[in-house]
Amino acid sequence: MSANNKGAHSRVMKIIVLEDEPQMLDRIVNILNDWAATSSVIGCATNAEFSKIIEQEKDFDVLLADLKLPDGDGCDSIRLISRKIPQSVSIVISSMSDGPSVCAAIYSGAVGYMHKDDSSLSIIRLIEDARAGLSPMSPSIAKTLFSQIQRGELKSQEMTTSQSAASKLLTPRQIEVLETIAKGFSYEETAQVLGLSKNTIPTHVRNIYRKLQSNNKSEAIYEARQLGIIE
Repeated sequence: MSANNKGAHSRVMKIIVLEDEPQMLDRIVNILNDWAATSSVIGCATNAEFSKIIEQEKDFDVLLADLKLPDGDGCDSIRLISRKIPQSVSIVISSMSDGPSVCAAIYSGAVGYMHKDDSSLSIIRLIEDARAGLSPMSPSIAKTLFSQIQRGELKSQEMTTSQSAASKLLTPRQIEVLETIAKGFSYEETAQVLGLSKNTIPTHVRNIYRKLQSNNKSEAIYEARQLGIIE
């Protein structure tokens, strides 16, 4: 594990990089350490190591995750941080650009997808876009994905399999929030019904929208019902 701290006064964001290739991990960590917008960058190589880190520290802003890891799929860690630190954003950094891999990452909660060969500037810009609420993707990844769709290589069965994973994305609390809002309750009323602080409801809702790829309440409710998450 590698780490760097620049001091509390310069803190803008805290990033964790999950990558099992030592040279690639060092490259990404060095790029981020040189970026003035980061206060701390931590690198790890396995899902197990990642899990231990976020059990100890709860204030990460960004996860950059590879998909192929020694102890499983990087999507597992994306789902984990979505539950543990819902205000964070997850971005895949991978050489895998096939449709099923991209779809699986998105449905696991990733908001961006970059290629390992992207330039330093591209990596930084992609993180900035993701933090701004966008869903950025490396041009090379997007080109491959569109080509596969246009050629019919991304089968409907693969899309269906990816969609079924979406029903497991929402935490029990997020499902409760969405069910309550779907009944017509306001954010403040939802907080009262569930015994939560009213300040936490917008955070839950933003993450529900992100995970269900929705832009508003109506879309989120529709998608959740289509997936069988709520009735």
